[in-house]
Amino acid sequence: MRYFIPLLVFLGIMLFLWKGLSHDPHQLSSALLNKPLPAFNAQNLIHANERITEQSFLGHVTLLNIW
Repeated sequence: MRYFIPLLVFLGIMLFLWKGLSHDPHQLSSALLNKPLPAFNAQNLIHANERITEQSFLGHVTLLNIW
C-alpha cells in the first residue's frame, strides 16, 4: 500500500498540471476588462507631496495592480 502513495501523488500532480496547461492564457475572464478606471486619489510613494489620481494615467498604457 505504501508504494502506491507516490504513484497517487504523481498522478494528482499530473492531473493538476494537465488541467492548468490546457487553458488558453489569452482567454482571461474578468468583469473589469475594458472598463474605465474608477475614480481614486492616492499618495505617491516616491514623492510624498504629490497625489496620484485616475487622470495621471490618461494617454499612457499602464498596468495598475490593486490589492
